[in-house]
Amino acid sequence: MKRSNPRSPLATPTVAALAVATLILLAVAALPAAAPAQTSEGSDTDTFLDRVDVNVVNVEVFVTDGRGRRVAGLTRDDFTVTVDGQPVELTNFFAAAESAAAPASAGTADLPTGDETTVEPIEPVPRRADGGQPLFLAVYFDHVNLTQGNRKRVLDEARHLAREQAAAGNLVSLFSYNGSLEAVTPFTSNLAAVDAGFEKLSRTSTRRQVANLELARAVRGILDAQNDVQLIPSAGDQGPAPFQDTLEVERYRQARSEEAIAAYRSLDQAVGSLGGLPGRKALLYVGEGIPQSPGMELLSFVETPNNPVELESRRYDLSRFSRDVIEQANAHGVTLYTLDARGAGGNFGQSAEFEDFVALAAGPEFDQTLDLNLQAPLLDMADATGGSAILNTSNFADAFVRLEEDFGTYYSLGFASPFEGEGEYHRIEVRIPGGGYTVRHRNGFYDKSTAERIADRARSFLLQSWESNPLGIELQFGEPKKVKRRWRVPILVRVPAESVVLLPQGEQRVGKLQLMVLVQDEEGRLSDLTRMPAEIDVPAAAYEAARAEDLGYRVELEMRGGPSSLVVAVWDEVGGGESYVFQRVKVGES
Repeated sequence: MKRSNPRSPLATPTVAALAVATLILLAVAALPAAAPAQTSEGSDTDTFLDRVDVNVVNVEVFVTDGRGRRVAGLTRDDFTVTVDGQPVELTNFFAAAESAAAPASAGTADLPTGDETTVEPIEPVPRRADGGQPLFLAVYFDHVNLTQGNRKRVLDEARHLAREQAAAGNLVSLFSYNGSLEAVTPFTSNLAAVDAGFEKLSRTSTRRQVANLELARAVRGILDAQNDVQLIPSAGDQGPAPFQDTLEVERYRQARSEEAIAAYRSLDQAVGSLGGLPGRKALLYVGEGIPQSPGMELLSFVETPNNPVELESRRYDLSRFSRDVIEQANAHGVTLYTLDARGAGGNFGQSAEFEDFVALAAGPEFDQTLDLNLQAPLLDMADATGGSAILNTSNFADAFVRLEEDFGTYYSLGFASPFEGEGEYHRIEVRIPGGGYTVRHRNGFYDKSTAERIADRARSFLLQSWESNPLGIELQFGEPKKVKRRWRVPILVRVPAESVVLLPQGEQRVGKLQLMVLVQDEEGRLSDLTRMPAEIDVPAAAYEAARAEDLGYRVELEMRGGPSSLVVAVWDEVGGGESYVFQRVKVGES
């Protein structure tokens, strides 16, 4: 399955900001003339760099025995892994044991502040006390496909799960979708922040009850239309009278289809936003299911074999959108867990009158089709990414205990990708020969180039307000200028020359940087990712003096007035170093 351009929601075109870059090598161009360097045996001018980038693919594997119990004590030799049917050698193996993570600490960026542009503090990426990364757990509430009653049934258990993970040192984030995606709580291990996020979720309006009422109206309309048709005299040679019920089905399916597509795309966006985070990533979807084929349950009322509604069913097959979510998750190493908040019996979370009407009018075939329609995507998304689906149960406490077992008991298998970032999707299969065990894992991975992986990190750093700056880059903001309704903000990106690898090439020292810029405005709209390659060419005679200077690159951003956030990433393509600087900036009028 080829995927030459994996979507990232953070790279979708918006009007948040437009980056217009002018790259100028400032410091080196201004260096004073220097005497020719003396070349001696072992001198720095004889530098030779042999660097090989290896993309290690890590796969989390969950193993249970015939009674569903977790299996511990397996070794590297117990597993066989194939990619596209070909065996690969394991380079990394880890049998999980939870360890405490260091709490996140706040940091402050040392950047200049001008009259028109102000900069706020940021948080660095948190680390475990042992230097490792925590589990990143995103809890996603789909309020478009959730009723208040069913949310209440699961909210406290979800809060308990999130608090347990945060207390263990893992990082928890809360997402809410109610027509637009909102990161309610960025990743944190702070229990007060988690509680505040759940309190906000509890006050968010839900919308599935509206769709349920429309479903009931559609059922009633179909039945009324069919009763009316029975009273119409035969049309004789003109053929049978047209069925009004098909129009009722079509209207309902069209409305629900647009709503479902938006819900899938929002979930895809949330999954993509986790792509650049280091280490393990999981997302728990909480809702009542997104239909795979909106209105399919209504077809049980329309019995005409050649009914145009049946013939048009393919138009409402949205399975491609759930596959997009699966591919996005596997491309970014995100394990999906899905929960149907209706519980046992498919509770609509509506009034008793609504429940009774649907049960009386529809019957068992309607119920079965509705459950299949809502739950099939939840099963597919969980199964294909190595997670699990929580369906047809009202015992959410026990279900979340099983999730916590996943988070704490697993095997991590790593292998070097046999590909070179060619942009294709590859299938993974993990087996335990002769063991009689059930093995669960994601079914594939997207082989990304180094540039794509760095772009993923830049997007995630922007969303999470983090930075990582081993290259020591600095941003200097110039005076913004208002042009019509926008502001043009000049930024000087300073990169210490000593942190960049320059290789000898004849009488020159050469290198290559790539700058990437992302901007998000206060309403959550994001710019495209702007890439800016920069070639470095320094006379060998000036090299030693240049190492004490900075390389300077001018970038001009076109931005809306008010608060915005931005990330500037710098990648040394020769030496392999990376830096990401995040800033909150307020431009123009307050």
